[in-house]
Amino acid sequence: MSQDPAPTRTNLILDAFQALLTEQQQTSRKVITRQAEVEKAKNQDLLTRTAAYTPDTIVNGLATLQLGFSEAIKEQAEFATRRDDAAALTTQQRQRQETDDCYQTERDRTLADIICTHPSKLRTQNSA
Repeated sequence: MSQDPAPTRTNLILDAFQALLTEQQQTSRKVITRQAEVEKAKNQDLLTRTAAYTPDTIVNGLATLQLGFSEAIKEQAEFATRRDDAAALTTQQRQRQETDDCYQTERDRTLADIICTHPSKLRTQNSA
């Protein structure tokens, strides 16, 4: 029995399928997903930024950061000092007012005591 050299329909279909499968595999390798593109761009950006880091830029950046931090601390200290000064001034004013009130109350009591204990002396002084 000899085989027919003419391709059969099944063989043609299998050959066509194999060709399509090979072509599909080659194109799928070439296709880069959007996520892979984004990752590649991120990696490139990271590489670019890290290449810019040198000991000088790192030291300068840290010095700038320290200066900024020092300024912020000074501002906060000045603010706290102003607040404390204002509170101390308010407390002093309140204490003075209370002291003045105490003196006035004491004078009023003394005067009331004099009026109550010596009413006759006041009448003679007023009639004179």
